[in-house]
Amino acid sequence: MPLTTNQFRNLIREYDQRRTEAQRIHAERMDEIRARVPGYSELEDEATDTAMRYAKISIADPDTDLGPMDAELDRINRRKEELLREKGYDPSYLAVPYRCRDCEDTGYIGGRKCHCFKQAELHVLYDALYDKSNLHSLIETDNFDSMREDLYSGEDLARFREALRVCRDYISRFDTDYSNLLFVGSVGTGKSFLSSCIAHELLLSGHSVLYFSSSDFFDTCAHNAFRRGDDDALDTDNDLYDCDLLIIDDLGTEYANQFVSSELFSCLNARHNKRRSTIINTNLSLKLLQERYSDRVFSRITGYYTILKLTGPDLRMKLRTANT
Repeated sequence: MPLTTNQFRNLIREYDQRRTEAQRIHAERMDEIRARVPGYSELEDEATDTAMRYAKISIADPDTDLGPMDAELDRINRRKEELLREKGYDPSYLAVPYRCRDCEDTGYIGGRKCHCFKQAELHVLYDALYDKSNLHSLIETDNFDSMREDLYSGEDLARFREALRVCRDYISRFDTDYSNLLFVGSVGTGKSFLSSCIAHELLLSGHSVLYFSSSDFFDTCAHNAFRRGDDDALDTDNDLYDCDLLIIDDLGTEYANQFVSSELFSCLNARHNKRRSTIINTNLSLKLLQERYSDRVFSRITGYYTILKLTGPDLRMKLRTANT
């Protein structure tokens, strides 16, 4: 996913500011050294005079041996370092403090993006995608680093491990294999946790992810339905249909009516036609899903989703009990 024009301009502006600040600090340090280290300014002048003298000679005779100039400049530089150390300065103090010495905070090396600029682009993309994802607090706690298999046992653990394997495979194949997931299970069995883990990894790799609770999802659909033609509503509709991954959490907890069933089918059908992946979490059984949302929705889900069933006690209650 490339940067927008504004994002790119802002990043270039940030690099300009970095470079300007580094050069300002360098100029202040040079003024400080000239004022506090006797003889330093004279050596600078001597180096300038030497370089200019040999430049004139080289222009007149391109075959001039510049070895003597290099030797003189080396001697001057060594003396400058000696003066700095005598006054308690490390010679590196006068290096321009660029954040990236490879590109000197230009962002480019030989016309190509520097490694630092590529990393900065990823950060900009991640921040933008993260802000839009509705996942701010959730993925700080629900990610693979915080995963705990010790909360499961027996058949519940086997189911969780299989779901975990599918999730990791889902992430690794996300860019090449279109697929969707349906997490089924009672409250607190890890459905939202695994969805958040997937979202976190995909956001880190620059994918667009939107996460909605079921009630928020249908509220958004209803809000957009009453604002058809409005640019903001159109943008939101496009996001729902076009984002790389849409996650609908707790499907079945919203107030059910014909509008809900119709909007759910429209979204799932549009995303399927565009080959955009969707993850749904629900406490409902497949039978109840069919009864609640119509045969059309049920057909879409059972036909194009990998169904993962998680079982066990409410892990959130288990954690609360363990911490009291």
